[in-house]
Amino acid sequence: MRRSSDVRMPHQPSPKVIECLNAAAEARHLYERETDPDAKLTYLQLEQCWGRLADHYAFTDRLAFMKSGQLKWRRQARLN
Repeated sequence: MRRSSDVRMPHQPSPKVIECLNAAAEARHLYERETDPDAKLTYLQLEQCWGRLADHYAFTDRLAFMKSGQLKWRRQARLN
């Protein structure tokens, strides 16, 4: 029986994940340059939101990848 740990994960993050990580990095850059405490807090919160969104996309990408592997495995099992 095949376990989910046997499924190999893609090494490259998806474009959605990369876009979110870039936005988080930009928010961090703006946070570091800002002097107003309220604006700094806003940029820090933006960075955290973009990071969480990147995590969400990465998680759904892993689920989709594992599901596609399971479907392929099931199709092969039916043929045998």
